[in-house]
Amino acid sequence: MPVSRPIPASKPRPVVKLKPESKLELIMNPVRIRILTALSNQKLTTHQLAIEIPDIPQTTLVENGLIQVAEENPIRGTVERVYQIDRAVNLTDDDLNSLRKKDLEQLVSVMIGSLLSEAKVFLSAMPDQGDVKPLAQGIEFAKTSLFLNGTEFEELNKKMHEVIHSYAKLPAGEDRKRMVFSYFFIPVVSNTEKRY
Repeated sequence: MPVSRPIPASKPRPVVKLKPESKLELIMNPVRIRILTALSNQKLTTHQLAIEIPDIPQTTLVENGLIQVAEENPIRGTVERVYQIDRAVNLTDDDLNSLRKKDLEQLVSVMIGSLLSEAKVFLSAMPDQGDVKPLAQGIEFAKTSLFLNGTEFEELNKKMHEVIHSYAKLPAGEDRKRMVFSYFFIPVVSNTEKRY
C-alpha cells in the first residue's frame, strides 16, 4: 500500500510574502477561485482535483501559482503528488481593506463568475426532462434584507464564520458530498446616504 510522505524538510519551500496586488493578480480568475475552493479544506491529487473540477484541463489545475505539493506517493515506479493551497496567496483582512474600487469590482465579478461556472457544471449533469428536485439535490439559495448597525453586523459575520468553519473541519467521506457555499454582504446605499 503506498505510503504518503511529506516533502522532505531538507528542501523547504521558501516563504514568500506576496503583496496584496500580487495576490489579486493570482486569484482574479473564476477558474483559480474554483481551484482554491476545491482545496480550501482538503488535499487532493491531480486526478482527484480533476474529478472535483472536471471541466478544467489537468495542466491548468496544477500550473497556476496557487497550489503547492504537500505529499508525494510512490506508486508503481512513479510519484503521485498531493496538492494543497499555497497559503501565501490567502487574502487577509488587511489585504481586503486595501482594495481599490476597481479591484473590488473585479473581485465581485470573479466570485460571481466562479459560482456561475460551478452551477453550470452541476446543471449540465442533470436531465433536461423530469422533476429536478433542487432541494433534494442540495441546492439552496436565498436573498433578504437585514437592518444592522456596525456591532450587529460584526456579531452576525463572526457567528457565520464560526458555524462555517465548524463544518469545514468535517473530513470527506462516502456519505458526504462536496458542496460550495458562498455568501455576500452588500450594503445598500440610498440617494440620501453617503458611502463614507
